[in-house]
Amino acid sequence: MSKYFGKGAVVALTVSASLVLAMPGLAVADDDYSGLSVAQLEVELAKVSAESAEANVRVQQVAEELAVAQSQLAQAQADAKAAKEAVASSWDKYQGERETLAALTQTTYRSGSGNAQRLAPFLARDGLADMERRGKIVDTVSQITDAKLQRVAAMHQVAKAMEDQAEATEMRVQEAQAEVEKRSQEIQAYAEGRQAALAQVQQRRDTLVAQLAQRRGTTVAEEQARQSEIERSQNARQEAASRARVERSQGLVNQAESARQAENANQNSARDQASANNARALEEAAAQRAREEAEARRRSEEQRRADEARAVEEARRQAEAAEEARRQAEAAEQARRQAEAAQARSGGSGVVAFAKARIGVPYLWGGTGAGGYDCSGLAMTAWASQGVSLPRTSQQQYWATQRVSINNLQPGDLVFYGPGGSAYGIYHVAIYAGGGMMVEATVPGDYVRLNPLRYGDLVPFGGRP
Repeated sequence: MSKYFGKGAVVALTVSASLVLAMPGLAVADDDYSGLSVAQLEVELAKVSAESAEANVRVQQVAEELAVAQSQLAQAQADAKAAKEAVASSWDKYQGERETLAALTQTTYRSGSGNAQRLAPFLARDGLADMERRGKIVDTVSQITDAKLQRVAAMHQVAKAMEDQAEATEMRVQEAQAEVEKRSQEIQAYAEGRQAALAQVQQRRDTLVAQLAQRRGTTVAEEQARQSEIERSQNARQEAASRARVERSQGLVNQAESARQAENANQNSARDQASANNARALEEAAAQRAREEAEARRRSEEQRRADEARAVEEARRQAEAAEEARRQAEAAEQARRQAEAAQARSGGSGVVAFAKARIGVPYLWGGTGAGGYDCSGLAMTAWASQGVSLPRTSQQQYWATQRVSINNLQPGDLVFYGPGGSAYGIYHVAIYAGGGMMVEATVPGDYVRLNPLRYGDLVPFGGRP
């Protein structure tokens, strides 16, 4: 059970969202800020903004929990369907073996000429069998019948076991359905409570702004503009800090990649040196062989030079062949990577076009296109439009895709958000659209939008299907 859906979760959320302002050493009623200083009022405004941002994150976490429950239900239904088909197949096989056994039993105990004709090949040479031959025939048929009985009994046990397994699978379906229904009801209550809480947030913010305007001798409009600018500056600082966190993570990754490339370069250099050494060894061996042959056989100087030249040429050809093979392997690997990148870019462009065409479509809990989308539903259907299958939830999508650094994102890649940028506990996914922009479905009451890439809670690695 999710920590956001436990017993009393909705009540706890309402209490959290009610924004009861109680500063240390002060006894302040909910809407009574008359005793607060200007600095204290600004602190309370900052708390209001933080509570509002936290509520948006929590609603995305709740949506992810519903998507997980729906994914588990879909898997349970698929398992139940497969189990039912396996049960039907097992009973069909059992019935076939049972009918075969029945026919064999009738043949064994039937009397008459027909039975004698079936057994004729096993009878004695002089007509009807003597008692010993007859006994062997009966024993043989009995053994066949016993084997069939054992097979039928085994197949009956298998069919019953498959039936029990199917019943257990059906129970899991019912449990998953109940879980989805429960989550849906909790989410509905959560959404209603969230709307009320956000209304209270706005009301308290307005009250605080009015108090500040009164203390400073300014108008409410001037104070609202001032607070909006303060919030923008705070958001910018937070984004800068989050971006620095992502870049630090990328720096560590780049260092590791540089070390890997250096190691590969050293290995390539070692291979090149080995090839050169081999070539020199071949040349020296050829020269030595030529000298030994010349000395042993006292061949003419011309023949010795010809032999040496042939050996040197062979060594050169081998060295060139080895170098050419290495170059071809590197070229093939580069071509493969370029082809994969081109394919990803091509599919990614279609994904972005699909997602942008849905801008303005409402956010829908658990939505995959019929009336709206949630975040992972949009990512899944966008890639499905390009023939690529993705799992249902944002967490599953992260682990099902290839890691790509944020600095190397291409249009269509997926970006993920988790607590503090952690990949464990991912609660949101968006589609990178290029140019520092992304298409996303964020929270209930909002629509699919094209937004700048946010760095707060951004996981340092995107996903490329």
